[in-house]
Amino acid sequence: MKNPNVLILDEPTNDLDIPTLNALEDFLQDLDVCLLIVSHDRFFMDKLCTKLLVFEGEGKVKEWVGSYTELREVQKRRLTAAKSAAPSKEPVKAAPVEEVKKATGAKLTFNERKELNRIDTEMPKLEKKKEELLAVLAKGGTDHHVMMERSMELEETIKQLDRMTDRWLELSERA
Repeated sequence: MKNPNVLILDEPTNDLDIPTLNALEDFLQDLDVCLLIVSHDRFFMDKLCTKLLVFEGEGKVKEWVGSYTELREVQKRRLTAAKSAAPSKEPVKAAPVEEVKKATGAKLTFNERKELNRIDTEMPKLEKKKEELLAVLAKGGTDHHVMMERSMELEETIKQLDRMTDRWLELSERA
């Protein structure tokens, strides 16, 4: 029988510095419990989560086995396939993820659709920047000023990602 212990973490990476974040990740990877994590930190989720509960709106929740990055790739492929299969006279829907297309409120304005598309292209760039900064910080260095600058740059990148993710979720729910 598997370990019945469950650890629930709500935004565990908020306000953590890099060494503490690395220590938390290492600790949780070695812990023999079921983790329930609520987080906007995609990198953290990719490292620790093997199964996701995806909230699709209208009370629908689906289970996804795999990482968040894999889920996003599948969602983008499905959207691309849906767009290419649609007749050319039909308006193109701007929502970047097919699973959240059903409207739960008012439709998006033209500017909101543009913003959603912009966010969808910028978020992977920020994710990559975050990973690169984490790698630089993990290597360490002798110049503590450079390390401090990279740490502050990482903190700002994480804040941008969090804001962008919140806005993406807000717009996607209405798309």
